[in-house]
Amino acid sequence: MGTSKAPATTRTREEFARPSTAGACTDTARTPSGPHRPPTSSARALVLMRIGNRRASTGPPLTVMGWTGAAHAPPVWHHTLPRRTKRQHDGGRLAGCGRSTDTMQGLIQEGNGEEFVRFSNDIEHAADLTPRQVRVRIMAAGVCGSDLSCVHGKYYMPTPLVPGHEAAGVVVEVGSAVSYCKVGDHVVLSTFANCGHCAVCEGGDPGNCGGLGGMRQSYVENGTPLYEFANLGAFVQETIVMENQAVPIPAEVPFSSAALIGCGVMTGAGAVFNRARVGPGETVAVIGAGGVGLNVIQAARLAGAAQIIAIDRAPAKERMAVDFGATDFILAEGDDFDAVRAVQELSGGGVNHAFEVVGSTRLLADAISMTRAGGNTCAVGVPDLTASVTYNFQSLHQNKSLLGIRAGGGRPRKDFRLIADLYLRGMFKLDELVSNTTGLDDIQSAFDALKAGAEARTVLLPNG
Repeated sequence: MGTSKAPATTRTREEFARPSTAGACTDTARTPSGPHRPPTSSARALVLMRIGNRRASTGPPLTVMGWTGAAHAPPVWHHTLPRRTKRQHDGGRLAGCGRSTDTMQGLIQEGNGEEFVRFSNDIEHAADLTPRQVRVRIMAAGVCGSDLSCVHGKYYMPTPLVPGHEAAGVVVEVGSAVSYCKVGDHVVLSTFANCGHCAVCEGGDPGNCGGLGGMRQSYVENGTPLYEFANLGAFVQETIVMENQAVPIPAEVPFSSAALIGCGVMTGAGAVFNRARVGPGETVAVIGAGGVGLNVIQAARLAGAAQIIAIDRAPAKERMAVDFGATDFILAEGDDFDAVRAVQELSGGGVNHAFEVVGSTRLLADAISMTRAGGNTCAVGVPDLTASVTYNFQSLHQNKSLLGIRAGGGRPRKDFRLIADLYLRGMFKLDELVSNTTGLDDIQSAFDALKAGAEARTVLLPNG
C-alpha cells in the first residue's frame, strides 16, 4: 500500500522565512566559498560492508540510542507501570480532539528478525501522564537503518518492544507541570530523555547525561508490557515522552520531512557542525550516501567545504549525492580497487575530515587512512555493539583525531529548530530525503528498501 513520494513541493518556502533563533550555532550555516567541482566518474573503489557481529554474553558498558549497559542486555527499569483502565488526570491539559482512552495501532517486535515484527490493533499506554510528560499523536515516523539493526538484534534489545525512534507529531495532552510545549504544538521527538539539570546537561551535552540509561515498559498489549526503543517506540499512533523530548518547530514544516530531523538529519548534520566542525575551504570524504550520509554532505556544503567526496556502492546514489552538495562521487564496485588510494588521489593526499556513516568496522579503518595528517576521522555509523575496530597504528599516529559521534552530538532543543529554520529559508533539504510514504502495515517494504540501498528514507504515517 506504499505510495510514491509526490514531486517537490510547489509552495514558496521563502514566504515562511524568518531570522534564526538558534544563537551562535548559526555561524555554521555558511555558503560554499566557490563553485563545486564537477563530479568525476573515473574513480572506482571497493567498499566492503562487513561488520563484526560477535555476540558476547558479557561486555564493557556500551551506549546506543538512549541506554547504557553491557552489550548483551540493556538495563531495564524493573518497576512495571500500571495498566490503564480509565484515564485519571493529574490536572493535565487536553486537546479538543478528546482523550486517548482506546487502543491504538502500532508495530511490535517479538524477537530478532524481520519475521518477528507484526502489526497490532491493541496497543495502549501503560500509564497516564506524569506532571512533566506530554502525549504526542505521531503523524510521521522515518524508518532508519538503526531500526533495521534493532530488528536484526544488533543492539541486544529486550522484547516484546515497540520499535521506531525518528518521528514528528502534534502535542495532544500535557502534564500539569509542563512548560516546554503546549497542546497543538507541532514537535520533533528526541531520543534524549536526559534529566536537564545535572552538570552535564547544564554544560550543553544532553546526549552524555547519565540519566539516559534504562528502558521503560511504557506500552501494553492485552496486559503484556511492551518496551520502547530509544526512549520513544515511535512506530505507533501515539507516544508519551518527557517534555524535553518534544521540541516545537514551525507548523509550516511538513510532518514527513520534520520526522527525519530527530535522527538521520541531526546525526549527519550534527557530526559536521558539532563534532568535526568542518570549516570553509576544507576537504571531506563521506562513506555511505544514504539518509545520514546525505545530511553529512549537505551540512559540509553549508559549512563551506571546498571538496566533498561521496562514496557508495549504489550507482543511483550519485545523483542525490551531487544534488546535496558532493563535488565528487566514487562508485564502490569491484574487488581489486583501493578506496583509500582513490580518495587520496582525488583530494591530493587525504581529506581534512573523513566520515564513516555505514556502520562498518572495516570502513572505519579505511576512513582513518583517508584522513590527512592533523585531520578528523568521524565514526558516525553504528555496527553491532560488540564489534571491534582494527587499524594500523601509523595510520592514526600523525596527529589525527578519531571522533566518536552519537546522534550528531546534538542539543535537540537548539539544533532541531535551527535545522527547521534553515529548511524554511531554503538552505537545507528535507523534502528530498523522503523517498516514499506508507502505512504501519507496510513496514516490510521499508526494510526491503533499506537493504537494497535504493533510497534515502521511507516514512510511515501511523495516523494516515
